[in-house]
Amino acid sequence: MKKFILSAVFTLFFTHLLGSLSASAAENSWEQKANMPGMVYTTSSVVYNDEIYVVNGSSNCCTLNTLYKFNPITNSWTTLAPSNVARERNGAAVVNGKIYSMSKGSLEEYDPATNKWTKKANMLNEKQFFSTSVLNGKIYVIGGNTNASPTAKNTVQIYDPKTDSWTEGPSLNVARYKHSSVVYNGKIYVFGGQRYVTDIEVFDPETNTWTMDGSMPKERLDSATVILGSKVYFLGGYELDANGYNVKTKNFPSYDIETKKWEYQSDLTVYREAPAAAVVNGKIYIMGGRSEAGILNSVEEYTLNSVPPTEPGNPGESFSNRAILTITLTNGSIKEYDLPADDINNFISWYDNYDSGIGTSKFGINKYNNNLGPFKKRVDYITFNSIVMFEVNEY
Repeated sequence: MKKFILSAVFTLFFTHLLGSLSASAAENSWEQKANMPGMVYTTSSVVYNDEIYVVNGSSNCCTLNTLYKFNPITNSWTTLAPSNVARERNGAAVVNGKIYSMSKGSLEEYDPATNKWTKKANMLNEKQFFSTSVLNGKIYVIGGNTNASPTAKNTVQIYDPKTDSWTEGPSLNVARYKHSSVVYNGKIYVFGGQRYVTDIEVFDPETNTWTMDGSMPKERLDSATVILGSKVYFLGGYELDANGYNVKTKNFPSYDIETKKWEYQSDLTVYREAPAAAVVNGKIYIMGGRSEAGILNSVEEYTLNSVPPTEPGNPGESFSNRAILTITLTNGSIKEYDLPADDINNFISWYDNYDSGIGTSKFGINKYNNNLGPFKKRVDYITFNSIVMFEVNEY
């Protein structure tokens, strides 16, 4: 059987100029807002009645039982009743007008109408650094690890507020912690995490299964994640550098679930590890986290579409099947990779973004099972300036 090959050849011309940054990178769209009452990181946030609740977390002193509420219209904070149990590395969720905070085995419910906390059924087992999503009135606690063991878990616990009970859900394909999850179109999407995970997974309640759905351009963990429309925004946290070390990043990428395209917004003004984030009335808020200067109480607001986002890749060049990526390097060597379509499209997006002055100079290519040997994973890191040309042959 013959295979018809679709080939796309991209030749690079090294004409990088200092003034070639795109408008999205050159123009800062972040605005400082009123500081939180306290410094917080490893926390969670939710939105209820167009106000943001930052729930528990940790600070320089200790684990926190604090609850802060932010009103974007008045640009003001209110300190609310503390939870009965102090929690960090926690998850938070809103179901039927009640706010829930959980971590390390315990769960509490907060009623905004009465400003009171109530203890609820304990989790099935201790967890931290998990992600939390609400689907069909139930809270999904996804992945994570334990305080006693840093080993990533693939387990899922589901809490039903109606019955105040927990059940086990279907396990992830990839164990992870310090990751992110969002709900879109009746499904849960999970991104990144430790240890060095780029895989995206999707949970479909109709089939009660998790499926793999492409990958991120780079490993990312300890980010806050929000969704607006079909776009997922990743704020703060770490990426993996060429030497395999976690480095804080100010990159502000977004992923469109419908088109599977990545874009970059204006960078964060400061590094933030494990911040909180939320969306209210089309604006994104980032709160707290830890920077090189220490734990933060600062808050910033980002207005979307104040400048056009950077559109990665050439809209005419998108691949839907597997393809061979051949890269010719400046030292004369040629690298060849057999990759799924999402990896190819992410590579092209990274190249076009960096060519416009946005993003990092290195891209990690997963070698999958090719010459895996005794290793769990092998990644080739290619630098932008080492590329002479590359070719994509779809099959």
